[in-house]
Amino acid sequence: MPNVTLQYTANLAHDFDPAALLGRVHQAFADTGEFAMADVKGRAFRIDTFQVGLNEAPEKSFVHVTVATMTTRSAELKQRLGKAIVAVLQETFRSKFDEVQCQLRVEIVPIDPAFYFAG
Repeated sequence: MPNVTLQYTANLAHDFDPAALLGRVHQAFADTGEFAMADVKGRAFRIDTFQVGLNEAPEKSFVHVTVATMTTRSAELKQRLGKAIVAVLQETFRSKFDEVQCQLRVEIVPIDPAFYFAG
């Protein structure tokens, strides 16, 4: 724990290296000094079927990172981590796309330890 899911639209696939981006997101975790890095698990998914708004501009795209972590983590830590990951996304994509064309989002979702099971 935690789990990181990177989703990106197919029209971005040729503009970045998903493995390298996951590495930079993992580094954001390491930089906090609060996570056992062997427990941070990341995966990336290309989304081939997507729509942004009414799809009036098919060149629109998005990147969404979901971080699932235990509710025992402090709000301050989650805020720092979320902002650090947004900064990584901005560094990766802002030079290529303006805000209207590429939406960058980070969502940190809680996992209640009472309902998380590992084997």
